[in-house]
Amino acid sequence: MTENTQYPYYVGIDGGGTQCRARLIDHQGTVLAEATGGSANLYQHATGAIANIEATIRQAFQRANLPPELQQQTAVGMGLAGAELPESAAFVAQWQHPFAALKVQNDAHIACLGAHGGRDGGLVIVGTGIVGWAIVEQQPTMLDGWGFPLADQGSGAWLGLRAIQETLRATDGIRAHSSLTQRILAQFDHQPRNIPGWASTARSGDFGQFARWVVEARADADPLAVALMQEQAEAVGLIVQRLADMNVQRIALLGGLGPFVGTELVSHLRPLIVPAQQDALAGALLMIKQEA
Repeated sequence: MTENTQYPYYVGIDGGGTQCRARLIDHQGTVLAEATGGSANLYQHATGAIANIEATIRQAFQRANLPPELQQQTAVGMGLAGAELPESAAFVAQWQHPFAALKVQNDAHIACLGAHGGRDGGLVIVGTGIVGWAIVEQQPTMLDGWGFPLADQGSGAWLGLRAIQETLRATDGIRAHSSLTQRILAQFDHQPRNIPGWASTARSGDFGQFARWVVEARADADPLAVALMQEQAEAVGLIVQRLADMNVQRIALLGGLGPFVGTELVSHLRPLIVPAQQDALAGALLMIKQEA
């Protein structure tokens, strides 16, 4: 990319395992269109991810009433799940894309850029999975993100797993039942021996569906849910503390579970938590404009 190049159009892409989002702007920063497409996880399905990205960008140009040929004058910044892996980088390097310029990073990187307006900072994304990210003196560092069940302590998948584990312990009489354990048992027709068979093929998202139940039970002061969310906050707090040790002074908690975890963190970590200034798509656009 030529230094200080100005392009007539820019596209920001936020691609994860569930969906791909695109935002198209002109060189003045005016939002022309947005679009949403399918999964864009490079690690899980690189070929499918690229196809979904291309389709989503085409949709954004169509919504802006711009001919697709203008993609050749467009600089694109992408934050994609799995982009940090060597095999993903190799796949992107051989991609014959139609754009004038392209910059690809992990999706947590663009979320961090957006959260802090392009300045140094950190974040912890607490969704089905969990990842910490820091940008210090413009250098990125990733924490966790190893995936479930290897790691992801504090994630939604992990929280759902812990709820099921404690439900089985209650079934064995090792701990007391609660409304949460009873609700989980009802999901399996009150047949706890059905759970191992289900778990043998369940993926992180399947376990993650029970995280919402934990949050709902916590609101009703269910004792197990209270304990599990405190345990979750301790796990997330370890990542926050590590970011603080790296001299990260502003940390955003993102993801569906982020707001709930924030209220449970130990008191000395809470002053580090700040609201996100902008979203990940804004971060992707900041990244490509900085590159240009």
